[in-house]
Amino acid sequence: MNKKFWVLIALAVLGIIAGASIGFFQKSEPRDPLDKLFPEEKLKDYMDGTRILIASNLSSKTISGGDILLAEAITPGPVESNQLQPTCLGVLKGLLKQKPNTDWICIFIAEDSALAATSNWLAVAEYHRGQVTVRGGLPSTAQLDSLQSMGIPAHRPNASEAVLVNEIFTANSGLKSDRWELSQTLRGASNASLNRESFFKLELDTRSLADVGAKHGMTGEQVRSLVLGVTRYYWLRMGQELQVQ
Repeated sequence: MNKKFWVLIALAVLGIIAGASIGFFQKSEPRDPLDKLFPEEKLKDYMDGTRILIASNLSSKTISGGDILLAEAITPGPVESNQLQPTCLGVLKGLLKQKPNTDWICIFIAEDSALAATSNWLAVAEYHRGQVTVRGGLPSTAQLDSLQSMGIPAHRPNASEAVLVNEIFTANSGLKSDRWELSQTLRGASNASLNRESFFKLELDTRSLADVGAKHGMTGEQVRSLVLGVTRYYWLRMGQELQVQ
C-alpha cells in the first residue's frame, strides 16, 4: 500500500513536469509562422495610418504558375529613416496575412498619394517564396551634396510640391502610365541589373510646364527643375538594398 502510494506520487510529479515542459515549448514557439519572418522588434516603428491598395493580381501571367500580387502602400509621410524598414516589413506582413497563398508580393511604397500617382517611390518591398527584400530608401546627405556639387540637385517635396508634380504628369499625356510600366522593371531587380538612367529621362512639354507654372507663380523652367529634382530624389537609390541610416 505504502509502495503504491509513492509510485502514484512519482507518476503525478512526472506528469506535472511533462505538462510544464510542453507548455514552455508551446509558449516559446511563435503562434504565427509570420512572426519568424517578421519579428516584432523589427516592426516597432511602423507608421500607423499606412494605406495598402491592391494594384493587380498577375497570377495568370506568371511563368512558374504561382500568384504575383502588386500593391501600393501610401504612408502618412514624411517618413523618417528609422520608420522606413519597419513600415515596409509591416505592409508585407499585412498582405501575407490576407493572401497567404501568394508566392510573390511586390509593394511600391510612396510617402504621398500624389507621389504614388507619379511613380515616385520611396522603396520597393518584396516577398518571394519565403525571402524578403527591401530596396530603395532615402538618399544620404553625402549623395545629395554630391549631386548638388555637380549642378543636378535632388529634391524631397512637401505635400504642395508633390501635388504640383502630379499636375505636370497629368498634363503630359501618357506619362503616368509610362512611369508605372517602367516601375515594373523593379520587380526582382538588383542594383546591377537596373538601368536607373531611364527613370531620369522625362519628356516634358514646354507649354504644359508654362501653364502649370503660371498657376503657381513659377516659370516653366522652375517647374521642370522641381519635377526632375523630385524624380532624382526618389530614384537615386532604387535597386539598392535598403540601408538603415
